Amino acid sequence: MDELRDIRGLSEISWFPLANGWLIVLSLIAIICFILIYRMIRRYRQHQRWQWSAYQIWQQLNPLTVNNPQQLQTNLQTLNILLKRVAIQRYGRAECAGLTGQAWLVWLTIHDPKGFNWQTDGNLLQSQLYASPEQCQQLLEYKSEITAIYHAVGAWIEV
Repeated sequence: MDELRDIRGLSEISWFPLANGWLIVLSLIAIICFILIYRMIRRYRQHQRWQWSAYQIWQQLNPLTVNNPQQLQTNLQTLNILLKRVAIQRYGRAECAGLTGQAWLVWLTIHDPKGFNWQTDGNLLQSQLYASPEQCQQLLEYKSEITAIYHAVGAWIEV
């Protein structure tokens, strides 16, 4: 044992002694994880994009700021179109795109997220869509009903 001596000139063992092959494997795993996370975020943003654009349109249709009957009728028409688009986005084109009139109101009542009764409270949405200018003058009397419809459409968007 007296003849044994330490070998000098060797460096200390590092804390991370991996070979180049393992560094390449870890780099590939990190790149794959980055790509997967990026795709998930992108898919989530695409899903949220229609909600954001629907919300922007919905905000512009506030019936409390409108005093013109023709504009109120145009807002009702746009609310109906917006509601149809949101329903198609949520439930698919095959289930609700072809519905009109009372069938559309019944379907909305069944699927409404907040339980709004579209058959009774949302009837203006169908009856006043294509009203004559004389009938359009009466829309100012139904401003509270139109406001309720406006908020029910907002519940469908759920921002």
